[in-house]
Amino acid sequence: MYIETSSPRVPGDAAILASPEFPMTNQQHCLQFYYHMYGQNIGTLNVFIQMGSTLGSAVWTLTGDQGNQWSPAEVTFNANNAFKVVFEGVRGQSFRGDIAIDDVTWRDGVCSSTGSDPGDCDFEYGPCTWSNTQTGDDFDWTEGQGSTGTSGTGPTADHTTGNDQGTYMFTETSSPRQPGDRARWVSQQFRAGQHCLDFWYHMSGVETGTLRVIVQEMDGTETTVWQLSGNKSPNWLNGKIGITGGNRHRVIIEGVRGNGFRGDISIDDLDFLTESCGIQPPDAVPQVTTPTVPTMTTSPTITGPTPGPGTFDCDFETDICGWTQAGDDDFDWTRNLGTTGSTQTGPSTDHTTGTGYYIYIETSGQSLNQTARVLSPQLPGSGQRCLTFYYHMYGQHVNMLNVYFMRRGQLGQPVWSKQGTQGDQWWAGQVNLPINPGDVVDQVAFEGVRGTSFRGDIALDDIQLTQGPCNPLPTVPPSASPLPPTGDTCTFEDPAICGYTQDDSDDFDWTRLSGNTPTTNSGPTNDHTLNTPAGYYMYTEMSSPRAPGDIARLLSPVYAAGSARCVEFYYHMFGPDIGTLKLELLVAGQTRVPLWSLSDDQGDQWVINQVTINPTDSYQLVFEAIRGASFRGDIAIDDVTIRDGSCGGGGGGNCDFENGLCTWTNELNDDEFDWVQGTGDTPTQNTGPSTDHTTGTGQGTYMFLETSAPRQPDDRAKLVSEVFPATSSNGQCLRFWYHMYGNSIGRLTVWVMVGGNIRSIWELSGDQGNGWNNGQVNIRSSDSYRVIFEGVRGNSFQGDISLDDITFSTGPCGVMPPEARPQGPTTQNPIGPVTTTTPGPSQAPLN
Repeated sequence: MYIETSSPRVPGDAAILASPEFPMTNQQHCLQFYYHMYGQNIGTLNVFIQMGSTLGSAVWTLTGDQGNQWSPAEVTFNANNAFKVVFEGVRGQSFRGDIAIDDVTWRDGVCSSTGSDPGDCDFEYGPCTWSNTQTGDDFDWTEGQGSTGTSGTGPTADHTTGNDQGTYMFTETSSPRQPGDRARWVSQQFRAGQHCLDFWYHMSGVETGTLRVIVQEMDGTETTVWQLSGNKSPNWLNGKIGITGGNRHRVIIEGVRGNGFRGDISIDDLDFLTESCGIQPPDAVPQVTTPTVPTMTTSPTITGPTPGPGTFDCDFETDICGWTQAGDDDFDWTRNLGTTGSTQTGPSTDHTTGTGYYIYIETSGQSLNQTARVLSPQLPGSGQRCLTFYYHMYGQHVNMLNVYFMRRGQLGQPVWSKQGTQGDQWWAGQVNLPINPGDVVDQVAFEGVRGTSFRGDIALDDIQLTQGPCNPLPTVPPSASPLPPTGDTCTFEDPAICGYTQDDSDDFDWTRLSGNTPTTNSGPTNDHTLNTPAGYYMYTEMSSPRAPGDIARLLSPVYAAGSARCVEFYYHMFGPDIGTLKLELLVAGQTRVPLWSLSDDQGDQWVINQVTINPTDSYQLVFEAIRGASFRGDIAIDDVTIRDGSCGGGGGGNCDFENGLCTWTNELNDDEFDWVQGTGDTPTQNTGPSTDHTTGTGQGTYMFLETSAPRQPDDRAKLVSEVFPATSSNGQCLRFWYHMYGNSIGRLTVWVMVGGNIRSIWELSGDQGNGWNNGQVNIRSSDSYRVIFEGVRGNSFQGDISLDDITFSTGPCGVMPPEARPQGPTTQNPIGPVTTTTPGPSQAPLN
């Protein structure tokens, strides 16, 4: 049944639908029905219990748009006299206000033993006004009685009755559930105001995940207000949280699956009290010493071309300030406290205080390349300004974060972009606004893009707009293999290029440029820092009048002597006639010490390089580019960093993975998934190590293949080295430690790639026992080469393969273990350049 609100209806017109008259029972009854209130001018739906000739006061009422969905409602009433149930629909301001009802029932007894307030439920007669969400999660809450069916987890009785006949709701975490899967239990809509959720929860099991209470505003903004994780007790425990809704809102109870099937989470006896309350237990808000309940506000979605006013700068501690969710994307950003809902992705704290709020995209339940955008208010001020923000991009499935400068509601092209995992830490980002003088910018938009699976949460915090151009960042964001730079960094975004100077004794100069170089099929398209045409880098233009062998040198500022330091930079050497790029050290303004050199085409990509130096006197870095045979040989550099301490692993391809991936990187195109960093156990039981090899503890780091869903048999993951120079006649001895434990271990292969040709030199398959094993193999090559570790997934998820402590030394050496010598064909068809974001280091001590 519905009310048609088109003409001749006018605002305030009412339509009444009355039931037959029922006799007096002197009992309480529960009225249940479904309603649909969708439209921009929805009026009001009232429910009355009519006794005699007067309607009396409404026992239930709701106003405004509730979304395009059927929602459950219920109300407890007393039948002290003969009565009728009466539904009243009141027309809103226009014809877009149709209201519908369906499935009206009533039964004896109260709706819930916990009370008669909206949202109360003991689950003895069903879910009351709660329901499983149809989108945005991975599985459903389930009604349970007695035990959950899995030993070692879950209750044996409900909380309401205390016996195995009573009903509760629980998350069944057995197969096919995976770590990080979420189940969301969604309430009816509540009016603005203050209330207290009092409930009982059961979290028992060695692999119990996380239980959250989330407040969802009508614009989609979500705030986690209560959260607990892990094994708590074999008994039912009481939880409380005060909620202050500045506008209409819903409550979501979210269960997140832990690392195994012994992690069922249960809830019962939800009671909404019309009063304020504190948080119980006190540790239910992660990492907050004095829990506070945020004030919920609604920021309307911008639908027209002109954004409204509001607060631009935002640390998200109270709300999302003047920022709003876009209406033309696929899902929303979520305001959050503590960890996100999935393991091994997202931040564990905010950036502002370490104990506060941030916003993030929850990628569980979404699909590949779906987007979520959050929009700024109308931009304050004018002239040159600097947008700064902090971002967190951690997880093996992280896709992309984009920044747009919008005009009249149009996105245009990104002005800043970052792709792939950046490590488990917050990084600073900044962009000058506008990009070009005279550009008109109305709004800023941040866009998160979902990757291949759920471990792809992206977070933002501390967005700020200041007058004047951006100052150079103290650190430069990493590529897919981060090593946190803590020292001096130059991104070349500043026209002053950080004090770098041209050498007067060479043949030509380096040039600062944004976008692509003038020569086709040579040089980069974007810089490395921003990865957009707006960012700048330094390059050498090899067109006429340049001749083969011409040299251009770029000198850094003078640095003081000190202990070991790591020089890190990104280079781009793409073109059929690339010459040579060298890095040297100019010591005390006199002695030049070679550090590193590379020649020839390295593909259309930015790659990382690291060199450890031990300066005993003042020094400058010298980047020297030598022109090749023709003009198609542009060479570029970007993001030069000098930081204290030697490079991770000491350089030369060595890596213990304690401080990132050194100069190793995941292949971007020619495989199906990535190697990921791990500490302690891998997420899957009966496979993978419990410690790293370097430290032998649960805190040490190694690389591994996570072979759980969505991985399929024969899926490949490739870890690619830097470019190494040709070996001596004795070759180079590659040593590493591997862990291959599980009943479905696939294959680990070591490949050597020279140009476009690739051959296997070491290969091992199947379970090798629950321990770290030493592998080694000799490499001989008359040309520069790369090494690739390829892991291949076996027949099931119990097939995690791990790597640690990779070292290179002067050969020769034999194959270990002997059975790892490849038995079949050792070459593959020629392939193009490996597409990564890294190669690089060597080590050069200074005397």
